[in-house]
Amino acid sequence: MLKLLLIVSLYAQVQKDTTHPPISNYSPIKTTAASNLVALKSDLFANHVHQLPTGVVRIVYDSLNKIIYTNTFEGDVYKTDLVNGVSQNLQLFISRNEHNINCMQGLLYHNGALYLGGNEANSSAKNGRGWLIKCGIGGGESKTFTTVFQTDLYASSTTLFDHAFSVICLNKTADTLLVASGSRTDHGEVKDVNG
Repeated sequence: MLKLLLIVSLYAQVQKDTTHPPISNYSPIKTTAASNLVALKSDLFANHVHQLPTGVVRIVYDSLNKIIYTNTFEGDVYKTDLVNGVSQNLQLFISRNEHNINCMQGLLYHNGALYLGGNEANSSAKNGRGWLIKCGIGGGESKTFTTVFQTDLYASSTTLFDHAFSVICLNKTADTLLVASGSRTDHGEVKDVNG
C-alpha cells in the first residue's frame, strides 16, 4: 500500500510539470487480482509506473531529464527513465557502499544533484551519526559526492525512534535544506526502554 501511495504522489508531482504529456495521454491500469490500483478520489489518477525494489522509502522526480530516483532504507539509490509515463531501464545508480549512510530515509533532487539524508548506524556500539551528502550528477553515470555535513556520534537505542535523520526538503524559496530529526521520546517511550 505504501508503494502505491508514493506512486500516486509522484504522479501528482509529474502533472505539475508542463513539459510532461497531459493526463489524457495515460490510460488507467485495469484493476485485477494482481494489481489493485484504484484512485480513491475522482480528482486523482493512479497509473502503474514500475514495480519498485524491496525496501524503497522515497521517490523523487527530475522533471528536466524525466528520471525517477528511489532509495532503499539500506542506502541504495535506483534510477529509471520515464518515457511517455512508462518506466524504462531500472538500474542501481548509487550503491550503499559509495557513502556512509546505512539507514537512509531522506532523498531530494534539486538543480542537478541528489541529496542523501540519513544515518550511519552502529547497532553493536549503540551509536550513530547523521549525514547529509550531495551527489552531483554529470553526464551519463558521472557522480560527485560532497559531504554537506555530518553530526557527532550520538547514542542510539533499540528502536528506530532515535535522534535519526529521516526526511529532507527545501524551504519555499529553495535556498535552505531542512532535515527532520526526532527522538524515541517524541513518541512517548520511556528513556530506559530495554536497557
